[in-house]
Amino acid sequence: MTEPLLMVVDDQVTMAGFVSDVAEDLGFTVQIKTSAKEFQAAYAVTKPLAVIMDIVMPDIDGNELLQWLADHDSNTPVVIMSGFDGKYVELTKMLAEERGAIIIATLVKPFSIDELETVLKEILSSLE
Repeated sequence: MTEPLLMVVDDQVTMAGFVSDVAEDLGFTVQIKTSAKEFQAAYAVTKPLAVIMDIVMPDIDGNELLQWLADHDSNTPVVIMSGFDGKYVELTKMLAEERGAIIIATLVKPFSIDELETVLKEILSSLE
């Protein structure tokens, strides 16, 4: 069986690596993208099972990237994460869902391995 693909979009390489390590331990194949443009190019070719993305990035922020996904009729579940206040993350979630994005969870940095594993296991359970 092919391992499910998870794309992690975060300009902070350390955070992306942390998410990747935990996801790989649970059986995901992970692609790390450090910019929204890099993600867009990869997404056009390979549709992942899910995406975990940071909201605040330098080139195109997560809000714009969520709009891009909605504009491309994406049905890929997304987990949004940010080091900003939880209210900002929840507002982003609400706006994204109104635009048609499928937001399955939010994570406020710093988050624990247990929090991340819970979200990743939820994604895996969608395969069953």
